[in-house]
This record gives sequence, structure tokens and C-alpha cells, in this order.
Amino acid sequence: MIKTLDMFDFRSQSSLNEPLVRELLRGEYIDQRENVLLMGNSGTGKTHLSSALGFSACALGKKVRFFTVTQLVNELLEKREDRQLKRFLVQLEKQHLLILDELGYVPFSKARAKLVVFRAPTSSFIFTVPISTVKALPDQSFYCLRFGHRQAGRRLELDRHPAIVRPAI
Repeated sequence: MIKTLDMFDFRSQSSLNEPLVRELLRGEYIDQRENVLLMGNSGTGKTHLSSALGFSACALGKKVRFFTVTQLVNELLEKREDRQLKRFLVQLEKQHLLILDELGYVPFSKARAKLVVFRAPTSSFIFTVPISTVKALPDQSFYCLRFGHRQAGRRLELDRHPAIVRPAI
């Protein structure tokens, strides 16, 4: 089922900045290559909202890919074994928006974690993360929507580095 913003219950997440969410639906953050960080506890609607933003981006004609981080790591490992990792990374770099869901829910070895960290200089990212993972995110600037927190919907400056480092292949 496609999850849209019309199906999202803002009343259950009253701390969420609804005007900012509606602003993000316009997709200007994608044109600016900015990123969105959806953080909160499990079951708060992060995946629903990331899907709705992805669906909206598709409606705007943007190329979008959605992965759970576990799914992405498995696909990267398969592509590396099949000697198709470079080709796959090039395909990812052609996307306007990459949605990485459930970052930080499943621990990975350092080798697997390095596979997830790649450069997509023409892409924006949406990350969904538990609150405890925020410190482990790459140094970047995000539009931050924190579920269940009174300061939800502010810009979170983690740093100003423009891209995530690409793994050695």
C-alpha cells in the first residue's frame, strides 16, 4: 500500500511541525540537495512519513529509491560478490532522492557499515533513525523532524560537509 501524507495522523504526533512537512512535499530540498532526518521511537510514523515524501517526490518527476538499511546492505554485498557494485552505485547516484529506512536499528560489522556509506552528490537523502542513532550519522546538515519531541521540525546542523564518503571498491 502506498502511504501518502493524507493518511498520516498528525494528531497522534502533535509535536511534529506539520507546516514543515507540507513544505517538504514541494520537493525544494531535493533541488537544493538537502537532506531530511526523521528521528523518533519505533512505531511513531517515520517510515510512513518518509514513504509519503518519496511518493510526493515521484509525483514531481523525481527519481526515488527506498531501502531499509538492511535491504541496502544485502544488495550491496550481492552486487560486490557479482562484481557489479560500481554499476549499482552509479545507478544510485542517478537518483534524486534516496530513502534509507531504519538506520541504526540493526547493528552491522564495520565492513558492512562501510558499504552503506557512499557518495551521491546529486542526491538528497531521507534517513529514518531511532533517537539513539543521531550521534552516529554522517556530518551533514538536515531538515530534522523529531517525533514525540517539543522541538520537532527545526533545522539540525550536524555539520556542513556536502557528501557522504564513498567506500573503497
